[in-house]
Amino acid sequence: MSLSVHKGIPIKRLTLFDPDFHIVNGITIIPRAGCEVSKLCPAEYADIINEAHRQGWIKPFANVNAEWFEREIMWNHLKN
Repeated sequence: MSLSVHKGIPIKRLTLFDPDFHIVNGITIIPRAGCEVSKLCPAEYADIINEAHRQGWIKPFANVNAEWFEREIMWNHLKN
């Protein structure tokens, strides 16, 4: 009997404070990830979520394919 091991893709986790968390497109700076609260969310819950975000209890992050991300960063540095 033989076993094969699947090698998963490498994942890189980016947080708000990582230098490449934001995408710079000319003069526009866009975060790679975020959070959206539905319009159907009751106002009191939205207020709690907003307060938790302001307090730093909820923090955005993005999980990206590490190989793709490294290529993107390399091309961005070559463009500049």
